[in-house]
Amino acid sequence: MRCAQQAFDAFLCSLPAVENVDGVLPPNWAFGKVPATLGKFFAQWAMHLYLGLAEQPPRRFVLGSAAMREWSWRPEVNCAGAGRPGQWLHRDVCKGGYRTNPVLAHVIHHSHVGQQLLAQLRGNVSNWRRGTNPHWIATIDGGITDAGLWCAGQLFGRVRESLEPCGLDVVRSLADPVVPQWASMHHLAKQLTKRALRRPTVALQVRRGDACERWAVEGDGSDDPTRGIGRPCYQLSEYLRATRFLLKRLAARGRFADASNGKTGGSTLLLATDSSNAEEEFRQLLSRVGENFELRAVQGSRGEGWGGVADGINLDRSRESASREFIEQRNGRGLVNRTAVLTSLLADLRLVAHADGFVGTSSSWASRLCLLAIIGQMGTIPPFVMLDRPLRQLWFASY
Repeated sequence: MRCAQQAFDAFLCSLPAVENVDGVLPPNWAFGKVPATLGKFFAQWAMHLYLGLAEQPPRRFVLGSAAMREWSWRPEVNCAGAGRPGQWLHRDVCKGGYRTNPVLAHVIHHSHVGQQLLAQLRGNVSNWRRGTNPHWIATIDGGITDAGLWCAGQLFGRVRESLEPCGLDVVRSLADPVVPQWASMHHLAKQLTKRALRRPTVALQVRRGDACERWAVEGDGSDDPTRGIGRPCYQLSEYLRATRFLLKRLAARGRFADASNGKTGGSTLLLATDSSNAEEEFRQLLSRVGENFELRAVQGSRGEGWGGVADGINLDRSRESASREFIEQRNGRGLVNRTAVLTSLLADLRLVAHADGFVGTSSSWASRLCLLAIIGQMGTIPPFVMLDRPLRQLWFASY
């Protein structure tokens, strides 16, 4: 799959670059002109790239200067004192030292497999009335295909690496000390050999902050404030149950240590969360139930530490009342440390990208980005469990 990833990157970076004013229409209808949360900002960026590939001929979207000026999550700290709006991010995902390989780009441009990949991403036009917007078809139709999900993962891989060097250094300093040692090897043959000597790794994205309005059990993803049903979150025991299921499934594939007898103990769990308490609570749970998993998490500010809210503050509150504590509202009031939020999110994504399986929630864009980060890093779609409801459609959290 590494060869496929390299060919896809070369293809993307060989395309003509365009901004909003003269190119790909922005997916404002999915995220709003100015995305409310940091996760939605990165999701919109990846989706904009995705829609560029759906055009004929395909093009590469570049963040416009207006988008950077209006970015409500721009860190307070200037990157290396540059003092300009785009100092943290490369507007073009193919900048920052990437060089296009024309031979590899040719694989997608002209091969049957490459054209089939793009055709699935664009969706089946024959299912739609003549004149239907091709961006809508690619979103609805292409967004339910494995090809669309794989392409989105590769695109998001480019997005999350589009940091200026100083920003990337900060993220690496947070994440790399806890990234599993085997993950530093990028050559596929070595990685597969190493995989046979280790046990599978599962990433988890645990949401506990402002979006947690009630406790639920796996399969209950209802969210209807008009009926007093708030957004669900899940006890760590639900994550552990799903983790055990994935570990047994991964071990049964026979590509990991102890696969023959289905052992899962000693596996590594990679934790991403908005909670300052989740890591310690998870360690206590593992100790209480006698599991010898190795739990890894990025150390840094979370929740109240970055200006968010305490765990469970919105439990059993009405949506109107809870919305006052939504992180986008707190950010608008100047209460959030945007630098800490950005670096923590990107460090979490850098950590979980090395997982073999994933547990999260479909309604959370942070969870979806974790899944895309794994696909972009590992080159394959991993087995995953969404605790609230199945992930039927990539680009809409309501599906």
